[in-house]
Amino acid sequence: MVPVLTFGVVLLITVALSGLAARSVLSTALVFLVAGALVGPGILGLIEVSPEGPLVSRLADLALFTVLFVDGGRLSLRELHAGWRLSGRALGLGMPLALLLVAVATHYLVGLDWTTSLLVGAAVRNSSGELLLVRRIDDGNWELPGGRIEVGESVSEAVVREVAEESGITIALIGFAGVYSDPSHVLVDPGGSIHQQLALCFHAVPAVPDAGGQPRPDGIETNAAAWCANADMDDLRMHPAMRLRIDNALRMPAQPYIE
Repeated sequence: MVPVLTFGVVLLITVALSGLAARSVLSTALVFLVAGALVGPGILGLIEVSPEGPLVSRLADLALFTVLFVDGGRLSLRELHAGWRLSGRALGLGMPLALLLVAVATHYLVGLDWTTSLLVGAAVRNSSGELLLVRRIDDGNWELPGGRIEVGESVSEAVVREVAEESGITIALIGFAGVYSDPSHVLVDPGGSIHQQLALCFHAVPAVPDAGGQPRPDGIETNAAAWCANADMDDLRMHPAMRLRIDNALRMPAQPYIE
């Protein structure tokens, strides 16, 4: 209740000060930053949260949406038309170039092969809304099925192959979920090679809906595979970066996440 009341109060203050923000170089985001410092453990201690907690991610999403709505609501159509080119270049040109440069850097500076530098995975949901998860043999963590792109494959071919290999489920891709490059998500393969994940995640469904049969692990990289309901995922052992990936895919399926 305290986080909800705090957010409501800060939202009212933000709206009241939006006119002042329009005449200064400061954004209304400053109000949310100050409020967070006041009610957090450092000063008043009204909200006890850790930086890694899911509440922080949700409040950050709400704050960002509110700030963009309040600040962007003052833009005219002429200003929007003049400013769309920058964001269009960032998404259409900047993001692919960033992926390419990171792959090149990890190949030449760290010595990883090309397929290690870029991984793919899928958030596969069945007709009941359950999510397909597999459990890794090496660390026991549950995750979305996926893996490396092999030489001569396209991204879509690699995702379909990896999901089929790790879970026994043949899928059809239906959308793009996001790109992830968390520096803390470092994995050690069974062969001993170490790599930081730069991953592309896609939305998918079984290629033949309600065809029957249960997921099955491959026994090489995965030792368990299952359809999981949302309520059951909280108790599963999972890397925080993978939990974020799943949370984004389920909560914001129409909005690709870029990290």
